[in-house]
Parts: sequence; C-alpha cells; structure tokens
Amino acid sequence: VKFSFGIIILQVAAIQLTDHPESDNTRLKEGFGGMTSTMYTLYLSMTNGVDWGERAAVLGAIHNFMTILYCIYMAFSVLCMMNIVTGVFVDNANTITKTDADNMVMEELASQEKRFEEMRTLFAYAAGGGHEELQEQQFVEFSQEKKVQAYFRKIGLNVEKENATALFHLIDLDSNGSIGVEEFVEGCTQFIGNARQLDIARLRRDNGETLRLLRRLTEFMLKECEAPEDLQRAILRKSARRKP
Repeated sequence: VKFSFGIIILQVAAIQLTDHPESDNTRLKEGFGGMTSTMYTLYLSMTNGVDWGERAAVLGAIHNFMTILYCIYMAFSVLCMMNIVTGVFVDNANTITKTDADNMVMEELASQEKRFEEMRTLFAYAAGGGHEELQEQQFVEFSQEKKVQAYFRKIGLNVEKENATALFHLIDLDSNGSIGVEEFVEGCTQFIGNARQLDIARLRRDNGETLRLLRRLTEFMLKECEAPEDLQRAILRKSARRKP
C-alpha cells in the first residue's frame, strides 16, 4: 500500500521538478526527490516522525488533489493498517494467554494424578503382602511412621496417635471397619486444601435439618411420655432458641 502511494507521489513530484525547474522545489526534493526519500517520508509521516501536514502542503502546492491523496494515505495507514497490526498483536497475546491457561490446567491435572499415585503407593506400603484392605489397627500403627507422617503433613494433615483412629473412621466411608485403596485416596483428598464456602453452607444446612428433626422428636417424646405442660414448654422453649 505504501509502495503504491509512493509511486504515484514520486511520479507527480518528478513531473513538477522536470517541468518547473525555475520554481523553488527545495522542500519537494528533500521529501520526494527519489524513491528512497519518498518511502522514508511516508514512513515518517505514518509513525509521527515528521508533521505530515507540512508534507501534504508541499504536494498540495502542485495540485489540490495531492493533498487529498496524502490525507487518504494517512487515514488508511493510521486507521486501518495500524489497527490491523495492533489486532495481530492482541490476537497473539490472547493465544498465548489461552495456551498458558491450558498449560495450567494440564499441570494441575498432572499434579493431581501424581498425588493420587503417591497415595496408592502409600496404601500399598501400609497394607503390605498384596492385601487390598487396611484394618483400623494397621492404619493406626502405620500412621505413626515418620515417612507416613511426613506425607500427611505434606497434604496438610497432622496425624498423631490420639487422632489416628478418628481419621480412620472419617476415611472409612462405608463404615465397614476397613478401608480400600480408593477409599483411602478419596478420603485423604477431601482433607486437602481449605474448607470451601460451599462445604460450610452444606454443613450449616445439614445442622439445621438435624436440629429440626430433634425438635420434632422431642415434641413427640414429651407427648408420648405425658410430661407436665410446664416441663414441655420449658424444654421446647430452650430447643427453639437453637436456631440452625
């Protein structure tokens, strides 16, 4: 595009310099005396290296059409060409950002899979002898080993002998007195990271439902036992204060 405008401007300038050698064409020669100087002037005008209005005035002295042509060149260069270049850079930046996001997701998935594999290896080490389940006593004993405690601390669990049994029952999702490898992995995974707002809201809802059931059960038992009305009112009033 710049080359096409340059050819037209150079031809007009060459005609002016040839047909009117007696005129003061110093500025015309400086800006448009040859192909190199013409292209350089167009580049400086586009990048605000020179005042393009002055260069347009030099060409306008030849013919008013040249001023219009120069304005068209500047409009195309600034409003179209520069926007296209900017759009290319923005698109490349968006592509890089998307690639980074994809890489972060892949890294997180790889990290999660590695964590699961570490848990399975730890379970196999604890069960020993190819056993597929881990009993409560086995869990309590192996949880006191330094290697195991170091891993638990790594995932944010501080397992002592006093709370090892409680942890076992939390991991034992089906409450059958033993845990399999998937139970172990799923149970340990739920303790990784901070409590989320969704988890807290779920606990509050469950607590509210439990309290409502207790109130209904209390009312039923009081009626069945035919407790004195004063005692019923006192118990129910105290129960009503515990809002979910």
